Amino acid sequence: MTTGIRITELRLVGASGTDKTYGTGFRAKDGGTFRPLSVIAGPSLTGKTSIIDFVKYCLGDDEHPQHAEVLAAVRAALLETELDGDPTVIERAASGDPSKFASIWRSTRLTDMHGTAELRVSTEPPSDPDGLSQLVLSSCNLDGIELPDSAVNPDTATQLLSIRDVFRVMFVPNDRLDNKNLVFENSHHMVKQKFRQTIDAMFGVHNNEQAVLAGRLRLAR
Repeated sequence: MTTGIRITELRLVGASGTDKTYGTGFRAKDGGTFRPLSVIAGPSLTGKTSIIDFVKYCLGDDEHPQHAEVLAAVRAALLETELDGDPTVIERAASGDPSKFASIWRSTRLTDMHGTAELRVSTEPPSDPDGLSQLVLSSCNLDGIELPDSAVNPDTATQLLSIRDVFRVMFVPNDRLDNKNLVFENSHHMVKQKFRQTIDAMFGVHNNEQAVLAGRLRLAR
C-alpha cells in the first residue's frame, strides 16, 4: 500500500442554479490514477494559484480563494485524492466564509460517488483528533503527533501537529524566495519552531512519546 497524499483531480461546482463545473486532473496518461509530476502553466490572472489554494482548502486549510469572480462562480470544491492508497473524495463549501466541516467519501472516486456513504468531519480546530486535519495526516503516518509549545520548558503545553503546519513544507510560494525567508528563519519564533518541529516529525526525529508524557505530567500537576 502506498503511504501519502496523492492528488488526482480537483473539481469546482458552479454557483447555485447553474450546472457548470470547473477543474483539472492530475492522472497519468497511461490510465494510472496518479501523475508523478504535473505542471500548472498559463498567463497571469488565469487561476493557477487558485488551483493550489483550493487543493489546500480541501485538505484542511482555513481559507479559500476570495476573488470576486471565484466567489460568484464557485459553490463547492471537491478533491479526489488517494490517502494511504485509498481513493477518497473531500468536499468543502466554497461560497462565503470557509466551512467548518468537510464531507468525506472513502474508497470511491468523483465518477463513482453515488451510493457511497458520506462522512462529515470538522475542520476547526485543526487539533481535533477526529477532524479533517488528522484524517489527512494519518495517510502520512503524521497523525497524533504532539508538539510542545516551548522548546526549553519540559512542563509546557502541547498541540497536535496539523495539516496547516505541514503546508509550510508542502507549498513554497514565490514570496518565500523573494524575502529570503525560505525556511522561516526570519519569521516569528513560534513559526520557526513549528517549522523545525514539523521537519523533525516528518523525518522521524521528533520524540512523540516524550511530548505526550510531558503533557500528561503537566495536566497531572
